[in-house]
Amino acid sequence: MKIERLSKIRYMDTPSLVRKLIDIGIEHELKDYAIGLFRDKKVSLGKAAEISGISKRAMLELLKERDIPLNISTRDIQKDFNAATE
Repeated sequence: MKIERLSKIRYMDTPSLVRKLIDIGIEHELKDYAIGLFRDKKVSLGKAAEISGISKRAMLELLKERDIPLNISTRDIQKDFNAATE
């Protein structure tokens, strides 16, 4: 009944709404998974962003929203700086 109500509110047919809701759920789960890996220092910021399907900047925003500290070393910063200036 909730899906039917929402489909009327959104002016969407039920199958399209269900697909959209599944996509939203999958995106959310991928972000949570990637953030957990990053928090546990199992992946880099770039890899977490890649897993999530978002940009590094967007990943930084998510980490900031969740008060998760960056695991970035001075070496990583220098490496990124060198790559950006080449």
